[in-house]
Amino acid sequence: MTLSVVVISFNQLEFIKRLVSQLLNQDFQPNDYEIIVVECYSQDGSADWLKAQVDPRVRPILLDKPCNRSAGRNRGIVAAQADIIVMIDGDHTVERDFLSMHSRAHQRGVCAIVGKSVFARNPEFVAINNYLNNSGATKLSKGSKLPGRYFLTRNCSVSKGVLLDIGLFDESFDQWGGRTLTWG
Repeated sequence: MTLSVVVISFNQLEFIKRLVSQLLNQDFQPNDYEIIVVECYSQDGSADWLKAQVDPRVRPILLDKPCNRSAGRNRGIVAAQADIIVMIDGDHTVERDFLSMHSRAHQRGVCAIVGKSVFARNPEFVAINNYLNNSGATKLSKGSKLPGRYFLTRNCSVSKGVLLDIGLFDESFDQWGGRTLTWG
């Protein structure tokens, strides 16, 4: 196995259905990847849908309590069987060559790859999606070296060994974009 795709999900049933379908329809060898969906105790039927999947590439991890993004990613990374971890958020959309592109990029050696984020259409989040789809690393030319601040986990890949060596993600970061601070 070459790639482990780690997806975290919380109350995103329709998005997860679409993304898993796109991931199962890749132009990448079916035996060379797995899809680990860490289901963070959703209440929208996501767990039941994931349990019903028969394709052996879909490996759900069903948690019995809510988790933050870092904890969810860490659970998926630890469970991954491949050397390269591809992380994608459940509310994103991918093209058919998504996994091939990540795999080819890693042929250069140890590196971290950050791909363009393409959010699925969601009328509730048009403004933030437009901003995120057209900011940060999207302003740089393809193949550029990225400053560390652009290492976003909504579409990236890195070796499992590197992630384990650095101690995985800091689970005290419990909010999107950082940590909740208590002033007092």
